[in-house]
Amino acid sequence: MGSLNDLKTKDYFQSSTFYDDFYSKASDILCGISAQEILNTTNENACIDLGELYNGDTLTFKNTSGLAYSFKELREWSLQDIHYSDDWIVLSLTTPEKETKYMYYSDFVKALNTGSLQLNAASGALKAEEISQDEWTDRILSSLKSEYADYGIASQEPLKNITDKNGNIVYTDVANALTPVFEIHCAPEGYDSSLTI
Repeated sequence: MGSLNDLKTKDYFQSSTFYDDFYSKASDILCGISAQEILNTTNENACIDLGELYNGDTLTFKNTSGLAYSFKELREWSLQDIHYSDDWIVLSLTTPEKETKYMYYSDFVKALNTGSLQLNAASGALKAEEISQDEWTDRILSSLKSEYADYGIASQEPLKNITDKNGNIVYTDVANALTPVFEIHCAPEGYDSSLTI
């Protein structure tokens, strides 16, 4: 909202509201020009640290945060059409020791289908809802696939735990961690996979 003087000023171009709006847009334009200058002078093999970009830090062209890619890779990804695949969904799984492990959604589904992992409901919960284990598992997978489980399935479903094929408790919860809109073709500089970051 403009100042009291703006109410007295008939010319919008002389008002503080115009100045505030113009300053914001001018700042955006200058940032864009600065970014373009960086892009025009950057070697395609230069290391771009996404942590530095995210934090608004000056680019050092070194892997300072552990999440860095070559300029060439980032440029190629920016040219991709935006599309989506279930294989890109990353889940975070909480261990009984409260550690976080990561797994692709597609690998989680395979583990459930092969019996390597088993979702276990709280005692009597499925009977009370009158649904089968398979229907409940499908409902959980649907929530994870649709990204409705950012804070964990246990916050919305009667999940007791997730066990391995021998019945050992391996996880206490599962949540959505990341769903990129671009396919990530390779791991960041210094990592074997994007899940080891």
